[in-house]
Amino acid sequence: MTSKKLKNPPLVEVILEVRWELQNGPQPQVKIDPHYSILLGRLYDKLQDHYPYHEPLPQASIPDEISAYMVKQRFRREKDGWPLIQLGPGILTLNDTQNYNTFEEFRPLALSAVSQLFEVYPESENLKISSLLLRYIDAKEFDYKTEDIQVFLCDKMGIPLSLPEKLFQGSRIEKMPRNLSWKSSFPCNKPKGLATLVFATGVKNGKPALVWEQIVKSAHAEVPDMPGGFEEWIVDAHNITESWFVSLIAGDLEQEFNNG
Repeated sequence: MTSKKLKNPPLVEVILEVRWELQNGPQPQVKIDPHYSILLGRLYDKLQDHYPYHEPLPQASIPDEISAYMVKQRFRREKDGWPLIQLGPGILTLNDTQNYNTFEEFRPLALSAVSQLFEVYPESENLKISSLLLRYIDAKEFDYKTEDIQVFLCDKMGIPLSLPEKLFQGSRIEKMPRNLSWKSSFPCNKPKGLATLVFATGVKNGKPALVWEQIVKSAHAEVPDMPGGFEEWIVDAHNITESWFVSLIAGDLEQEFNNG
């Protein structure tokens, strides 16, 4: 995800998520998108040239009235390939993984997806975006069952996550964690919203791994005027995720991800 492409990037997936406000349904707590069925048909026609492979997801059978913000349909550029666009009542996502090279290539895909949403949504002047989210998921194989992931985070990524020694003295508890989950969010001004960093144990290629995420989200009043303000928003959001990523891998990890 850096401007200078890594030879072996740790990227698992990049996700752009766009949500819009829904209307109150016939029952309390029920939110509906009255235009979802029309939107699906129109977007299907609009995406045919670039995302010709349509794939209904298993949850597509769930009634729209009880599936707010649930992705139900998928459109791919290639069969079983990436990138892809997902759609559900109140939500659209753009996902990429294996084909992702640089943000400069991802940005026009994101701009096009948002532009097409506004072009085909019925009564688009009433389409009010409730949140924008850009999320990068990275992972590196790491056997946290035999090695201390806290030590790795401190030594290789400059993240000193550890508990005080007194919690382990005089007990039968081993200090090395068997799994880890850490998440913190911080206000940001450009774009307005929250920047979130996540570290967790997980799996990559079927093997134990360290998974980390860089996320930027703007919601409600923080969302810029849409669709006009979207390009500036995604550029600013990416600047945050990229700066975090570059800082976290600086040193041995960057060298490792650049090995051919």
